[in-house]
Amino acid sequence: MALRATGALAAAGLVTTIRLVARRPVLYGGTAAFVVLSSVVGANALRQDPLAVNPIMATRTHVTSTVLSASAPVQAAPAPAVVEPWTPVNDPRIMSVPLVREVQQVLKTHGFYLGEIDGRPGQATDLAVRAFQEKQGLQIDGVITPLLLAQVRQYGAVNPTPGGDDRSLEERVAELNAQQADRELVRQIQAGLANARVAELKADGIMGAQTRAAIRTFQTQQGLAVTGEAEPEVLKKLTELGAVR
Repeated sequence: MALRATGALAAAGLVTTIRLVARRPVLYGGTAAFVVLSSVVGANALRQDPLAVNPIMATRTHVTSTVLSASAPVQAAPAPAVVEPWTPVNDPRIMSVPLVREVQQVLKTHGFYLGEIDGRPGQATDLAVRAFQEKQGLQIDGVITPLLLAQVRQYGAVNPTPGGDDRSLEERVAELNAQQADRELVRQIQAGLANARVAELKADGIMGAQTRAAIRTFQTQQGLAVTGEAEPEVLKKLTELGAVR
């Protein structure tokens, strides 16, 4: 009996509720929708943990992005590239020349030449010569000649002979030209002796013990006067044998 009474009351209550909703559907429908929506939003808010990946409704996306960015490794900025300063050098493929070496030595004494004293022409030597010529008001061409060497020595007050030298510039140039001619003779003889396989010589125009010994050997072989000196007769004989090109 009690169950029937309870069922009858529930049915009566349901019928009453349906009649009320039917009379005012907009009012009761909006109220029901509001209750449902409030429940969903409240549950979603409870799930908005900073580490939650899939909330019901994403209402605070900045929290997730902030956490992910904080956990990502921070890359250090790349170090700036080190730029090596440009330094002029001479051409290593060119044979050392005594005249160039002397010019380099004097120019380096007075701060014009900053490279290695190697007797080779190249950018370093050319820039030094041009700087000297510009300072002296000379023609700027970077060409090294015996006259240039005399001018360089005169600028630096470097005397080519001990005890001073009061000769004129023309006399100094004449001596340097003679020295240059002698060095060229020595260089050609050295090249000829090397081609004739008398000795392994470097054609640098500098008379040394090895060059003198090779000349004496060649003079003995060819029936020449054995002097060990670089003489025109030695060069002439080497030319006749085809050793000088």
